Amino acid sequence: MKKLGLLICIICFVCLFTACAHEMPEELPQNGNTDVVNDVEQQGENAVIDGTLFTPSDNEIVYAGIQYFSNLPGMVLVMDQNIHWGGAHLSYVNKANMKEYYFCFDPLCDHMECPTGYAGFMIWPWYFVWSPASENLYALCADSKSTLRTDGALYRVDMYTQEIKQVVPTDGNKITAIYATNDHIYLKRERAESGINVIRFDPLTEKYETIAAPQGKIFWDFCISGETVLVRFIDESCICLTTLDFEEYTPISLQRYDFIVGTTAYSTADFDGNYILDMASQRTICRYDLLSDEVKILTSFENAAVECVGCDGDYIYYILWSLADGDPEKVSQRETTLYRISVDGGEPEPMLDFCKENTGLRTDFYATHVQCFDGVLYAVLSQVVSDGLADIYGVISVEDGQWRFDTLSAGDEP
Repeated sequence: MKKLGLLICIICFVCLFTACAHEMPEELPQNGNTDVVNDVEQQGENAVIDGTLFTPSDNEIVYAGIQYFSNLPGMVLVMDQNIHWGGAHLSYVNKANMKEYYFCFDPLCDHMECPTGYAGFMIWPWYFVWSPASENLYALCADSKSTLRTDGALYRVDMYTQEIKQVVPTDGNKITAIYATNDHIYLKRERAESGINVIRFDPLTEKYETIAAPQGKIFWDFCISGETVLVRFIDESCICLTTLDFEEYTPISLQRYDFIVGTTAYSTADFDGNYILDMASQRTICRYDLLSDEVKILTSFENAAVECVGCDGDYIYYILWSLADGDPEKVSQRETTLYRISVDGGEPEPMLDFCKENTGLRTDFYATHVQCFDGVLYAVLSQVVSDGLADIYGVISVEDGQWRFDTLSAGDEP
């Protein structure tokens, strides 16, 4: 019954949260079959949302940069204007049929007024998290589409009443990151002075608290992967390892990271395993054991710089930068081939070359972002030389040893 309840909650949510319609939907029938996949009437066509398509551990992989996708039961949130033109808005990929839809289920809506449409500010996929504790979706709200600033509050959608409720009020300072664990929601909120506050919200009691930093210190940054917490303090260069209780802090040798997966970090570095800001110096991919401080170089590059673009817990996905002619200390441009390497090391594997000769796309592309949910690789492609048009979103798959890239199709268009 819990799975069925979850499916019904999700369906109610997507029907109401972003719709412009003012009428409540009819109540969905209850039954005892927990394996039922429910149909949702959408834009004149039945779209199946299978809430069992959800691997919670996928959401524990932390990216240092922006994540272009947000993973929910049965769907993946995106903001792909290559399919849905007209301005910034939120869409979703239905995991059951791999089609992309507007995140609004009102067939009469022109998306100019709904919260996730062109005029709304709840549009950025990376500002949405799913809470396993309450089985609800939590979101931040932007106050400006141009700067990606938030209004500093946390919002929850009640899956049973279809109400949007502000659960953590703003204090006038923006929230810059949101994390969901099994029990809580954690927020990174800027302070009026320098540094940040760590806010912990309990989805079940709807109470929140500001976690105190050690006496005499101020938090500068933090991230959470599962039960692993990394923090920085103002005026201290080292990263500290702590727990979800924020009680003890252990300095570690990690300088930066591209991805955190539990107690393991992955990052590009120079040949000695040290991070240097200069892109041309990023010549290796390293694995860091956060508990033992052991560092292992997974692969290195003599004649190119490396940039990590994705991690699924088993592989690191990366691209290469060509070095400038006559000056190996500078990079020229990104190359078009996507590679992967096992998190245990071994031989790198070329996957796909996104040059226009291979893809039939309008120009040369490279993979700028790769994320894996439920065993499916979602990717964003950007142009090597920009012509100002939108990025391309799609799915990477392999069949009989051959990799392929398929753009998403629009499920809510005729």
